[in-house]
Amino acid sequence: MPDAGSTDGAAIEIAEKTLLQLEFSITGTQCHAAMPQQGNNSFTGAATLALLLEKELHEDFPQSNSLFQPPFSTFIPTRHEANVPNINTVPGHDRFFMDCRILPGINADDVLFKINEKCQRVATTRKLNISMRTVHRLDAAQETSPKAPIITLLSKAIHETYALPARTIGIGGNSFASLLRHKGIPVAVWARLCNTCHAPNERALISSAIGDAQVFTRILFTPAL
Repeated sequence: MPDAGSTDGAAIEIAEKTLLQLEFSITGTQCHAAMPQQGNNSFTGAATLALLLEKELHEDFPQSNSLFQPPFSTFIPTRHEANVPNINTVPGHDRFFMDCRILPGINADDVLFKINEKCQRVATTRKLNISMRTVHRLDAAQETSPKAPIITLLSKAIHETYALPARTIGIGGNSFASLLRHKGIPVAVWARLCNTCHAPNERALISSAIGDAQVFTRILFTPAL
């Protein structure tokens, strides 16, 4: 499945982290910015919560797995929605989102429990109402064995095409392979990519597409091992 890869074409993805994407809604009291004591700033409450989650979740779940890069779980605040349209108003409502990529072996329910605890703590100390919603969740599937026939065939084809020894890796991003792995189907995720996804000048190379086609062709016409 050509849904992830490396710049040199040597990396075969066999495992993925759990995906957990969350929305946080923080409600305070709107007021004039010149009289902040009359309100309760939802934006500073959201900022406090975002920083607390990013820091403490890494401490709560410090597990490491060298198959992945980075080798630990990630908890990253990402999208932040507009609150008030003018500068002289303390916002009464704020909303932000967090993207979590959790190592296999860590239960996402345990992560959600810890997050709820931190939401309640910030809500209590800052006298805010905080709610959390799971936008998307996809638990990690059983990894594909490095000894699976498809890995052996693909490794041989990579070596014949690019003269490189293949290596197996795990990724934080989710691919369509996860859906098949959940059904017990061993899947190799591989392609030769520039790895510029979601970055400026996202691109692909024609030479890589040609090389990928050669690899896939070699797999198709290699006898099963």
